[in-house]
Amino acid sequence: MGSSPTAGKYAHAGARRFRNDSSHGGAYLLRYKPMQSMEPSRANIDLLQSLSVASDPGDQYRSTPDGYAVGWTKYLVVTGSVMSGLGKGIFSASLASLLQHQGHTCNLIKMDGYFNEDAGTLSPYRHGEVLVLDDGTECDMDIGTYERFTGTEYCHYNIFTNGRLNKRINDLERSGHYQGGDVQLFPHVTGEVLRFIRESALNSGADFNLIEIGGTVGDEENRTYLNAMSDLLYEEGEDHVFFINLVWVIEASHLNEQKTKAAQHGSQLLMQMGIKPNMIVCRAERSITPGVQRKLGSRLRMPPDHIIDCRNLDTIYQVPGHLKRQNVDRIVLDYFDCSSSEVRCPWDDYTELYLHPKKSVRIGLTGKYLGPRDTYASVHNALEHAATLQGVRLEVVDIHTDHIERGMSEVATEIGDVAGIVVPGGFGMRGAEGKISCVEFARSNNLPYLGLCYGFQMAAIEYARHVCELPEANTTENDPATTAPVICLLPEQYEI
Repeated sequence: MGSSPTAGKYAHAGARRFRNDSSHGGAYLLRYKPMQSMEPSRANIDLLQSLSVASDPGDQYRSTPDGYAVGWTKYLVVTGSVMSGLGKGIFSASLASLLQHQGHTCNLIKMDGYFNEDAGTLSPYRHGEVLVLDDGTECDMDIGTYERFTGTEYCHYNIFTNGRLNKRINDLERSGHYQGGDVQLFPHVTGEVLRFIRESALNSGADFNLIEIGGTVGDEENRTYLNAMSDLLYEEGEDHVFFINLVWVIEASHLNEQKTKAAQHGSQLLMQMGIKPNMIVCRAERSITPGVQRKLGSRLRMPPDHIIDCRNLDTIYQVPGHLKRQNVDRIVLDYFDCSSSEVRCPWDDYTELYLHPKKSVRIGLTGKYLGPRDTYASVHNALEHAATLQGVRLEVVDIHTDHIERGMSEVATEIGDVAGIVVPGGFGMRGAEGKISCVEFARSNNLPYLGLCYGFQMAAIEYARHVCELPEANTTENDPATTAPVICLLPEQYEI
């Protein structure tokens, strides 16, 4: 299928980079200007390298790994404006699912601005539950969303952080990789971002590589990634890179009107960095109005059908179908001059079951990281999937074990009339006694109980105390001096 009539009319503002070898110490001068037509720019890269060679052999640098050819794959870059937590990961995974269903292969990459090397040391309050991949990589839970939506197993090639970026730069510098050159933001730091993306593309061999930039446009910690995405556009050519910006459309309750100014400013800030979005995805409480669509299209110089509604839905698995009804997959494929066909959304059967349950059930979730839903994301997802396939509408009731432990409420009052309880994982003393009280209540009242990891350790302790008559029973993690250590730390854990 050929390109759509509007596909080539809205050119990006690409970053043209010129070498300045005067007294400014070889700094790069960035000039941004529209590029109406640009082929995959092997010549541009060769020119930059030849200028570097002419100036100083120590300045030679390539951001393309061995075996990679510029222009052989296609990139979709997903950013977010106005605020974080818009659901960039869900959108990226949904789009990848639609492209897969059109017969194309997809690779998803998450780039996070925090300086931790991975998410293993992060509190679940910060970025949600930590996901452990098959190769041992501890990462952001968005990778779990990618895996669920695409049915693909991911690895360390699919997550990048500022911590990993710093480590790469330092290791290369210490090993003499830069051949005496002074390491700079351009081209070395942004180049390592590009190198990682291209290594991931090579590893996957996918037709499309979707890159999600964590955080919000304007955050200092993700500026390096955005600069690198501008370079990606310049080096790969505009025919190989498609930018999507998620925005929050504000609707103040006292106005009963959707406002677009924040969305405009966030997208304009992105354009100031050399990136003009090809598509705007509007997150909102309810569907955006035609007036919002027209205004954003006019202000951002974009076809109105490229302004996509992504309102709040009953379940995240409705998002692929909602996007498909707006032809998002076809818009993307037309841009890249790829064929598309009329295919049914792969999640329609699931959402049909979810929206038409036979009955409802309440399940209690007892934990100490309650509040943000993402802190127990895997438990919520597993419960929803199981309930949906059983034709049940599930209501999850939060039970704060801190409240029970501190005597702020009786166990029966806190648990209420749930049909069963789940005690999820955790560690440490805080909330442990509250979990044990919940276990005792469930056992005494014949209430279905599921203990996960630490939650089942609490079940062992409760049984030892109240059935085996070992009142001092505990885990050595919480009480190293307990006289009845029914749970102990593994030897290797003592070293952590």
